[in-house]
Amino acid sequence: MRGQFMASHDAHNLNALFVKKTNKPRKYSDRLGLYLIVEVLGSKHSEQRLTIKVHHSRAR
Repeated sequence: MRGQFMASHDAHNLNALFVKKTNKPRKYSDRLGLYLIVEVLGSKHSEQRLTIKVHHSRAR
């Protein structure tokens, strides 16, 4: 299951109705870093990916 990912052009709006009705095992994306993961046995969980940019200033 971990290897299957819905391509970004097939991304979904991960609203409550979609989450409730979806039961096909795969990883669904909202293209903004939020993922719905549906496991083979039917369990569902979410995952969020973040990118943190840090600005380092040099001391003079």
